[in-house]
Amino acid sequence: MKTVLFLGHSNNDVDHFLPLMVKLEKKDDLKPLLFCIPSRNILLVNKVHQLWIKDCSIYTVSANSVILNSIFQNILFTFFSLLESAYIKIANLAIRANFSIERNCLIFIRKLFGAIKLTVHILLNHSLNGKDCVHSLEKFFKDNSVACVVCDSGFISCYENEQQLVLKIRHIIIRFANARKIPIVMMNHGVSPKYEEDSSLSKSINRDKYIQPDVIIFSFEKEVSKKPYIGKNTKILILGDLRLDVHWIRSLEESAQKLPEYHSISTREKVILYLVCKPAWINDYGLLNSIHADIYNVVKKIEGLTLWIKLHPRYPFAFPLRNYTGGQVRIFGNEVDTNMLLPKSDIVISSYSGVLVHPMLMRRSAIFYDKIRAVTGISIKFIFDDTDCVEKVANPHDLEKTCRMILKRKSPNFDGLEHFYKKFISGGIGMDQSISGSYEKELLSLMQL
Repeated sequence: MKTVLFLGHSNNDVDHFLPLMVKLEKKDDLKPLLFCIPSRNILLVNKVHQLWIKDCSIYTVSANSVILNSIFQNILFTFFSLLESAYIKIANLAIRANFSIERNCLIFIRKLFGAIKLTVHILLNHSLNGKDCVHSLEKFFKDNSVACVVCDSGFISCYENEQQLVLKIRHIIIRFANARKIPIVMMNHGVSPKYEEDSSLSKSINRDKYIQPDVIIFSFEKEVSKKPYIGKNTKILILGDLRLDVHWIRSLEESAQKLPEYHSISTREKVILYLVCKPAWINDYGLLNSIHADIYNVVKKIEGLTLWIKLHPRYPFAFPLRNYTGGQVRIFGNEVDTNMLLPKSDIVISSYSGVLVHPMLMRRSAIFYDKIRAVTGISIKFIFDDTDCVEKVANPHDLEKTCRMILKRKSPNFDGLEHFYKKFISGGIGMDQSISGSYEKELLSLMQL
């Protein structure tokens, strides 16, 4: 039996790998294996992810059990894991705190733990190198008959120069697989809300510095752009966003309802769900904070509204927690899956997140708050520009007006949903077809199964 090794180093990775892993688990001659970086306990904090992995009997392995060889490294990692667990728990307590004094104290403690964790992280990172891992990786790959490695798209240097532990581990694995001609498949991290009109690959980029995958998969054609890690022999596929497969979304929502936490999340009032984002290309925190404030002000102005804030899984503390306390606001971190919140929301708002597509596909009301582009004047395109399936506003006045309109039961026009889905989300197939099926077909072809 051959193994497809999925390298997960963040909550986002598991989000996008899970539909394909569930699909592959049904194969008799193939098994998906989730390689948890740095460890299973740190990676798998999302309750819905845990439920699916358990119910589908998907194998998982902690990276530390494979690549750490010395007693010193294992002691450091044990300490690091304890600090990380405490860090996450304190962070979640801070997120749930209703009073600013309590929250500020917790944030201070979190920062203290973060500083200690960073010190241990640096020591552990410097003690780890790819050459020391070769023997253990040889055994691991052989014992599991690894035939393919799947990871998220990104820069993977041919040289060992990473400063972050999770990236260093991830890159060690990929370099090891690449040196042994084991196929590497890169998947995009969900559909990108913005894109460039010119998606042609630049000929002047020095690709030799980067590991070039055998296959790279995008959601839509314009997403390809000028990625320097796309090699001359890399096969580029447009297969869509696995996470936004309509059949998968319905399955996720059904599974979320099995969790006790789902039933504890309730309110008698109307709910605005705000999906917080932190675009990598925007460093103007004043602008980002003004977006948070605009959405919060809508809730304060319209009677009978509650604001649910879903923090970004990678940047939960890019959001100014201390400014948002009280009964009208509830904040959710990584342990709560978005699928536990979306079915209970009356309006979903985001200024960037691709998750905004989710309520659109379920024919729920969504607002794209386009303030970033309106304020900066940046010349970019968004996938939401040419569809009426989502409301689009760019200032606080129109945001409030549109929320009031939606609450009066005026639903968006979903006539163009199928066209939008095919163009940006699914790689050209209809909503009644399976995106994960397209991925499965390509993987099997790559491994000659």
